[in-house]
Amino acid sequence: VTRLFDEPFEEQWPAWSPDGKLLAFGRRTLDRQGGRGHQFWLHDTLTGERTRMTTDTQYNNLVFLWDATSNRVLFRRFNLEINYPQSELWLYDHRTGEIRLLVTNATAGAWIP
Repeated sequence: VTRLFDEPFEEQWPAWSPDGKLLAFGRRTLDRQGGRGHQFWLHDTLTGERTRMTTDTQYNNLVFLWDATSNRVLFRRFNLEINYPQSELWLYDHRTGEIRLLVTNATAGAWIP
């Protein structure tokens, strides 16, 4: 067992890419200075570099699912500042760096093999 992070953050919903090179996860500061929502982060297992992919602190980003090629991540997000928010499914493309909304009012996404 190896500790990946020592910073004072709360990490949740880790998802390894199928090729083992990247780890997608949700992260927020313990003191909530960066907002209440978990942001989408990537950890490169080869370089140790961590990159924050989302910056909307009012949104919670969670449930990260890689496609079989390790190129795309499907994830769920919702606005923490709205009563009864609609959950959204978003797609991150690692090849292009693009993050885009796929559908609103959805809770569970999955890749078809």
